[in-house]
Amino acid sequence: MGALVTRASFRISLQMTEVMNAAAFSKRVRYNPNNASDIHTPQKGVTMFRPMRRSKQQLPHEEALAILQEGSTGILALSGDDGYPYTVPLNYLYVEADEPEALGKVYFHSAKAGHKIDAIERDPKASFCVIADDTVLPDKYSTAYKSIIAFGTVRLIEGNLAHKALFDLGDKYNPHHEDRTLEEVNSAEHKCAMIEFTIEHLTGKEPHTYRKQREQREQQE
Repeated sequence: MGALVTRASFRISLQMTEVMNAAAFSKRVRYNPNNASDIHTPQKGVTMFRPMRRSKQQLPHEEALAILQEGSTGILALSGDDGYPYTVPLNYLYVEADEPEALGKVYFHSAKAGHKIDAIERDPKASFCVIADDTVLPDKYSTAYKSIIAFGTVRLIEGNLAHKALFDLGDKYNPHHEDRTLEEVNSAEHKCAMIEFTIEHLTGKEPHTYRKQREQREQQE
């Protein structure tokens, strides 16, 4: 009898969670520059973005940017064939913006043809996710992690901008070897497409319970 009650309670709890999630997902909010929980002002007009449902887990803007700056691999999400989402892991280069209100750009390299290029030419809207400090916590059946997700638009670039982006991308992963990197770029750039992702919205997340564990671990070290 106790097991049946427990299972029933569990099902009710799941149903309530689904209802709450559906209500949260049905909402949209305009960015409010006077709201400290919002990270930035959209560059053009007013763009609608969802707020982070668990706002206590939201990272400060500087920590979110640090994850983006220090990461090595991220997941680019595009609108793929027949409406299916298309996500692909990529190396990337983040470049800070010159304008104070802008959030910067991310650069990727790609083959000149394929699913990714077709998706970009069909729909420029995209998102990009980077995960950091992903540690398995067996006793909690979970992981301790930090992550960022950026929303924006992508486009293909050419010429000097593409050349510089490809060189800086190579220099990120193999620094202090400029001559070799330049040789690689000069020999490979005719086979590469360069993609520029302009960030319009950025949030970072770290579950607060895991933040406490990380801070305690750092103090012990």
